[in-house]
Amino acid sequence: MQLSYVAASVPGGWAAMNGARDDRWGAEPELGWFAVADAAGPRYGGYHTPVGIEPALDAFAATLATGAGVLAAVRAADRAARAQAPTNPYVLVHIGLSLTALVLDAVSACVAQIGSGRAYLLRGGELRLLAPDHCLPPPHDSVVSALLGFGPEPELELPHVAIEPGDRFVLCTDGAWRAGDHVIRRLVELDDVGLASEVAELAARTRDDATAVVVRVA
Repeated sequence: MQLSYVAASVPGGWAAMNGARDDRWGAEPELGWFAVADAAGPRYGGYHTPVGIEPALDAFAATLATGAGVLAAVRAADRAARAQAPTNPYVLVHIGLSLTALVLDAVSACVAQIGSGRAYLLRGGELRLLAPDHCLPPPHDSVVSALLGFGPEPELELPHVAIEPGDRFVLCTDGAWRAGDHVIRRLVELDDVGLASEVAELAARTRDDATAVVVRVA
């Protein structure tokens, strides 16, 4: 199995206006993992950079590197995010982390999805949603029912799928998938430059940070 990937992340909305980024992505192809994350942080009557997202991704990666498995890695990310929560009681705190991760071995792929992201598989022309988001139905779809680092420890489903040569996976934050399935299909065909351009357009259109990682299996 050979893996290749392209990734892009562009700030939009409040983040872009304040010189910040809500989204991040990470990847270690040699270990077979890829992830996108979207976080919100404390607000003091305005926008502030989210807290906890880098420590959470670092904890996820470090735990996977030990061979402890996907569930343990997600739990470690959750603990790391919670440890960053502000302690000032006068701060209106809104902190939470959406994480969408793909972990591949020689024969299968495992998806971990918590929060507002999504994971897709394109195979033989058919686009399949592997891991749905946890956004409430419209008109309340800006509200997320499960997050890392906030509220009760989320219950996790870790769907597995056998992999085949030619498979293409897409991990994306809601600033990308809200543009529609036709956009997801277009993303899988793009190179680095094309993906960056498309994601920038998505961020402007959805007025939100947009992030996508496309993983190809050969």
